[in-house]
Amino acid sequence: IFLDPMCGAGTILIERALTNRYRLLIGGDIRKKAVHHTLTNFGSKHQPRKIFQWDATHIPLNDLSVDRVGTNLPWGRHFGSLKENQNLYADVLKEIHRVLKPGGRAVCLTSDRTCFKKVLQWITGINLVNRSKEIVVLGRRADIFVLEKPTFFEKHKYET
Repeated sequence: IFLDPMCGAGTILIERALTNRYRLLIGGDIRKKAVHHTLTNFGSKHQPRKIFQWDATHIPLNDLSVDRVGTNLPWGRHFGSLKENQNLYADVLKEIHRVLKPGGRAVCLTSDRTCFKKVLQWITGINLVNRSKEIVVLGRRADIFVLEKPTFFEKHKYET
């Protein structure tokens, strides 16, 4: 099960659908227009999928229900602001942590890397496992952060 909690026009979801088999694609966006664009871009292809209008800081999915997450976080330029990103990133990462299964991975793209790194320090139970620095997206520099939620065994193996 693959989730993009801030799917915009659905680009990441469609790319995921084209990559390999999956059980379910789930996407959502706070903007009604974005959800409409996602559904239009999908057409009748790439089933099964579920697309919702929602607030990514309150994702209406069960705990531990998602295997993978991929999202392009707002960079604070076209949507939101750099000042708002700190709270937004913290709330979205908490939700990603909540819905992600142990052993699951999340990939987050952002140009506001300083904010992302700061917020990531506040979230316990999810680890940074890789970072691709300064890629260029539409002429803007950004980083890709790969996060992993430890399995129960990994989380507790050093406690004995």
